[in-house]
Amino acid sequence: MKKIIQTALTLLFLLPLGMQAQSVVTKELYEGTQILNSDFETWKDNNGKDQKEPRYWHSFESASGNPNLISQAKGKISQSDETRGMSSGKSSCQLKASSILGIVANGTMTTGQLNAGSIQATNSANHASVDVSSTATDNYGDLYYSTLITQPDSLAVWVKFSQGTANADHPYATISAAITNGEYYQEPAASGVDYSSILVGYAENRKIATTGGQWKRLSIPFSYDKTKYKSTDPQAIMVTLSTNADAGQGSAGDILLIDDLELIYTMQVEIPDCGYGTFTNIVQKNHAVVMPEGLTGYALGKGTGENPFVIKTYKAGDVVPYGTSLLLEGESKSYTFKTTLYESGESPVLDNNFKLVGGSELNNPSEDYKYYFLRSSTEFRQAENGLKIQDKEALLRVKKELAAESYTHVYFTPEKVGDINNDGSQTIADVKALVNRLLGNQQGLTKFLIPDADVNGDKSTNVADVTELVNILINE
Repeated sequence: MKKIIQTALTLLFLLPLGMQAQSVVTKELYEGTQILNSDFETWKDNNGKDQKEPRYWHSFESASGNPNLISQAKGKISQSDETRGMSSGKSSCQLKASSILGIVANGTMTTGQLNAGSIQATNSANHASVDVSSTATDNYGDLYYSTLITQPDSLAVWVKFSQGTANADHPYATISAAITNGEYYQEPAASGVDYSSILVGYAENRKIATTGGQWKRLSIPFSYDKTKYKSTDPQAIMVTLSTNADAGQGSAGDILLIDDLELIYTMQVEIPDCGYGTFTNIVQKNHAVVMPEGLTGYALGKGTGENPFVIKTYKAGDVVPYGTSLLLEGESKSYTFKTTLYESGESPVLDNNFKLVGGSELNNPSEDYKYYFLRSSTEFRQAENGLKIQDKEALLRVKKELAAESYTHVYFTPEKVGDINNDGSQTIADVKALVNRLLGNQQGLTKFLIPDADVNGDKSTNVADVTELVNILINE
C-alpha cells in the first residue's frame, strides 16, 4: 500500500460548504480582507451634497485643501455603464483628465483622502493620505481609509485606458497600493519624510499603457521587502489610481476606466509521492479559488439509491466555491491556489467532504456521520472507535444514512471496473457479488466513490451491467 496522505495544511475545523463567490464586495463579508466596493457597483447619491463618487472611494469631490483649487479639480470622476467582459456587474468607474488654465489636471481617486494644496502639480501639498486614527468622513459618512488586516499576495484590476492626445513623454496611467500600520501616511511624501517604519508592503504599476479600446486585466505583486517596508502590522490600505503616472502630465481627455479590483491571496499545497492530497477552500473568508494547472479535484455530493455518492470534478481553471473540500490528484509537487471574487463556481450539494483532521476529531465524533481515513492513495478505511488518527491525515466524513454498516472500506476509484470483490480480476464471483448488490445484499462488499459496478459506462448500475460483465467473461 502507498503511504498515508499528508499535506502541509493545518485545518482543524469544518466550514459550511457550497457558498458561491460574491459579485458585490460588501462590508459585512469582506472588511479587513478586501477593498470595499472595489467592483464600483455602489455610488454615493448626491442628495444635495455634491458628491459623485463610488462608496468608500474618494476623489477631488471630497478633497481637503484650497477650496478654489478643489472646485477647479472636481468633475474628473463618474460612473460608467461600460464593464469588462464576462462581468456580472453593471458599472465601472471612469477617471478623466482635464485642463485648468493650460495645466493638465489628472483624474485621480483613492481609498484615502486627496488634498489640493498647490497650483504646482508636483508640489507634495497635492497628495493622497491615510490615517486610521482620524474620524473625519466625507459628506456621505465614509471614513478616509480602507481597513486591511491581512497581507495579500497581489492586486488584480481590470482597466481600459486611452489618451485624449498621445503624449510620448508621459504615456502611462498608474495605480499604487500602500499597506500601512494605520499611522499617518501620504504620497507623494513631503521632502525629507521617511515612511518606511509605517509601511508593511507596497504594489504599483506606473506603466499602464493605452489598451487599444480593450479591457485588460493587470496583476500587480506586493513587495514585503523589510529593508524598505519595516512594519509587520497591517491595518489599512491606500489604493490610488490616476490618469497619468506623472503629476500634471498626459493630456486633457485621458480616460481611465477601472473595474473589479481585488486583492489576491494564495495557498501552497504539497502533493506527496502517492499523487493524492486533500484541500479545503478556506484560503480567505468568502473567497472562491481557482484550480491550478496540473491538478484535478474531486468533491463529494449526495447521490441516490445504490450509489449514494456523486462526484463533481474540478479541472485546471475551474472556480472552487468557498468551503468546498476536495480530494486532489496530480504529480507530486507544490501547487498554488489563488483566490477570486468575481468568478462564481458551481457547487454540488455537499453532504460529505474530505478534510484534514486534528487528533481530537474522533474523540467527540458527530452522531450524524461515519468517518473513514485514507489508508492508501485511493482507499478509505472506516475509523473504528479508539483508532488514533494523526494530525493532517486525510479523513472522509460521510452522512450516516449514506454509509452502510457493511462498507468497511471505501475506494475512490476501482483498479478495474467490474472487479466487485476487489481481488484484482473479473470472475464469476464478481457476477455473483454484483447480483447480490442489485438485490440489496451489501454484506462484505466495499464501496467505490467512482462506481466499480458501472461496467457498461452508462453512469448507473443495473442488470445491464450484469449482462455486460457476463459477456466480458465469455469472450475472455
